[in-house]
Amino acid sequence: MFYYKNKNDKKKRILAGAVAVIIVLAMIASMVVSAFAEETQGQVQAKSYDLTFNKKTTGVFGRGVSYEGISLEGKTYDEAVSEINEYANDRLTRYMQWDVLGYKYDYDGSSFSTTWTNPDVVSQLSNMTLEGNLVEQYKKQKDLDQSPINLDLQFTVDEDAVRSTVAEYTSHFYKDPQNATVTRENGQFVVTDGVTGVSFDTDAIAAELLAKIEDFSTADSIQYSFPFTETPPTYDSSYFNFSPTPLGSYTTTRLGDAPRTNNIRVSAQNLNGNVIYPGETASTLKMFHDVTEENGYQMGLGYELGKVVPSMGGGICQTTTTLYNAVIRAELTVVSRKSHSMIVSYVEPALDATVDYKSGLDFTFTNTLNYPIYIESYVDGDSVTVNIWGVEERAANRTIAFTSTRTTGFVWQDPLYVQRVDDVNCKVGNVNVAYKQKTLTDPHPGFTAQSYKHVYIDGVEQSVDLLNTSVYGPASGELIHASDCTIQARPNEVPTGSSWATLPNIGIAFTIDTYTLSGEQWPYYPY
Repeated sequence: MFYYKNKNDKKKRILAGAVAVIIVLAMIASMVVSAFAEETQGQVQAKSYDLTFNKKTTGVFGRGVSYEGISLEGKTYDEAVSEINEYANDRLTRYMQWDVLGYKYDYDGSSFSTTWTNPDVVSQLSNMTLEGNLVEQYKKQKDLDQSPINLDLQFTVDEDAVRSTVAEYTSHFYKDPQNATVTRENGQFVVTDGVTGVSFDTDAIAAELLAKIEDFSTADSIQYSFPFTETPPTYDSSYFNFSPTPLGSYTTTRLGDAPRTNNIRVSAQNLNGNVIYPGETASTLKMFHDVTEENGYQMGLGYELGKVVPSMGGGICQTTTTLYNAVIRAELTVVSRKSHSMIVSYVEPALDATVDYKSGLDFTFTNTLNYPIYIESYVDGDSVTVNIWGVEERAANRTIAFTSTRTTGFVWQDPLYVQRVDDVNCKVGNVNVAYKQKTLTDPHPGFTAQSYKHVYIDGVEQSVDLLNTSVYGPASGELIHASDCTIQARPNEVPTGSSWATLPNIGIAFTIDTYTLSGEQWPYYPY
């Protein structure tokens, strides 16, 4: 221990103490600089710090403080918070544009409820700036170098909202491919081009968009075009280059009374214009639509349980038969066909076809050709015609014909006519019908018939194929007469094609004799 005896000695003592302090501080500074140099030796040179008590280091973040990998070095706490908030806002309001088939739609993150879910993470930056004296700042930097802080900002998006919006667009812009269509106007065909279909993989689009939206590492705008698949129509306008004459055509006559003619006209109108594509099976009942009064049909005479009775749509079977004969002449494939329960007068036996709306009995056929067909049907006066148009691929020297043969004898119902007295229509003492009797329906004989298809090349028959075998049942006719007369009737066979045959296709006429009660034949009055 040293002692000083005078003022000078005291001054010397103070000076010596100051020098000692300076020496100690110098040694500490030397140790800090040496330690810092050792810390960075062999590594990429980091930004140097002037670790002195000044504004350059005090109150700012040192190394090792970042968010999403972005350094906050040299920034104050307020500057860092502002920067991070701006970073988050850029993601929350990120702009995007969707292109759907050339239509542009603008959105931003708020459109799909993009949310910053952990904003409180910024609080971790409090007390992370370099503060205090040189030693305290050095120690804090050492800690950050050992355990750096990187804030992980978390964002979410309403994925269901993205998916539903994508589904809305793909549903709106989806289009089924549509084949070309054709109509016949003023004897000419008018063809409308088909429509190319457009489809989307909705799930894949939503997944791809979500991957882009949920990439919060960037705030760059999203430009996205919806991928799509185009499907051309199966049949374009080239398939409707129809031949100048129908592939098959047929006409029947003897339409009947007004209600029956109406039903044939309505069914022909509904049949007209139907297009059947290759491989498609056509339903006659479907083309006729519901046979109801609401659709314009009326009660007309038709077959039911072996009798001729009024029925809704009575007469549509004549349209069906006309269609059937056009179909076989176009050489389409018949899928289902049934003959009438009794013979009809407008076509040869075994060449008729029937439908029944109530039971669902249908006539169907398939277009087995390579091109679509167009059905044209119309009523003209006392006839109905069906034409089947298409592209003719058959050889020009090939022709076909159809014949019918009765294979069994006639069977007649007993009685031949069901008779009833009706003085209102057959007046006593005032003759207003021939022989004072009136026929309501003629009898139908029962028999079996077969139809055949004949093929000719250059007019020479090449083949004969059985087409149909049809069995027809017998039925009594019905007539009325006055109370002051009696009736006798019998069927007579007449030459085929006779103009006065009641059933011209089988060569049958009926002789009906009317007698007075005393047995005298009534005279004929032509009024």
